[in-house]
Amino acid sequence: MKRQPPDVLDSLLASGEGARVEFKRRLPAERRLARLLASLANAGGGSVLVGVEDDGTVCGVSEPAAVAHEVAALAALLLDPVPPLEQSFVSRGGREVLIVRVAPAVRTVYLAFEDTPAYVRVNDRNLPAGSVLKEAGRTREVRLQALGGAVRRRFENVVRKGRRFTPEEYAKACNISGRQARRDIVSLERAFLVVEVERGLLEALDE
Repeated sequence: MKRQPPDVLDSLLASGEGARVEFKRRLPAERRLARLLASLANAGGGSVLVGVEDDGTVCGVSEPAAVAHEVAALAALLLDPVPPLEQSFVSRGGREVLIVRVAPAVRTVYLAFEDTPAYVRVNDRNLPAGSVLKEAGRTREVRLQALGGAVRRRFENVVRKGRRFTPEEYAKACNISGRQARRDIVSLERAFLVVEVERGLLEALDE
């Protein structure tokens, strides 16, 4: 297994978790790992960093070669087709981080153990492809109308001031608590009205 230079890890850590990158303290359970790998493959590829906390702190993983072998074995058992995986590791302060790069799927990657077998990555979430396609196929106006009236009015008010905003800016513009702003944003993301373009920076989607 190839050893990568530290700057490879630095670049991935700097990008933060999102559509292309996932941090994991340890290897997820079998089914969660399969969903994650399939979601990344079906959404254009990405990387999983094993041995990294959610906040980007490197905690390391013991025996990265053994973990890499487990990743490859589970992918072969649970995914069809198996997306190409390139696994390497980086040392940081005596701690090892496993980097699993998932190539973009040439054809849809399915899971062998679920009734909803195809998943896709949306922001930092792994969602059933059926629900994504259902929402993405609805017009923006229909998606707006599906929101609660108060959320819709707050969102439209914020968008009039600019298409990009942070949760803090949203809360301030709407004169609501940070907790309520986060709830609004979860609803907006589920309705495919906003996406996270950088860590903590949201952008309203056009039609």
